[in-house]
Amino acid sequence: NELWSRLKEISLGGATVKTLTSEDLLFVLCVHHAKDGWEWLERARDIAALVGQSPDLQWEEIIQRARRFGGLRMLLLGLFLASDLFEMRLPSRVEQLIQEDSSLEILAQEIRRRSDRQAQAGPSVWQRLRFHLKVRERFIDQVRFLVFLALSPSGSDWESLPLPIWLCRRIRKIPELASF
Repeated sequence: NELWSRLKEISLGGATVKTLTSEDLLFVLCVHHAKDGWEWLERARDIAALVGQSPDLQWEEIIQRARRFGGLRMLLLGLFLASDLFEMRLPSRVEQLIQEDSSLEILAQEIRRRSDRQAQAGPSVWQRLRFHLKVRERFIDQVRFLVFLALSPSGSDWESLPLPIWLCRRIRKIPELASF
């Protein structure tokens, strides 16, 4: 709701469309790439480009929102990778926060190693789980992630345990489960 309340209007192809503010887009990109486990390291270019094209970013506002939503580490990781890979300059406040979180360098090294081996094989289930827990700085968010993971069937879960057709029809009528 908070993101939607701050949408701004831009002109695109002669039409007016609503989009995220640069501050919100930066945060969303960092969270999204963390959610994907930074499988495509070149996505840090998106972050570097956005920061480069937005010289008036309200950094303190971005930091406070990220902290409030429990996504500060995800934000800082994205900024750290973009800065490191594309020599993007960061404000001193952001650099200070990056220096204060020793887990960022470890996460970045893990992402780089994984990226180097990407052609061979992706990360194991346990490596992904560990990454997703480490990228969350608050314990409650780690617990929420584990609960969500435990209660959300994956595609392979559905394939390995097919449900009777009558039950599938009922599940599709439940809005929260309709996407399965």
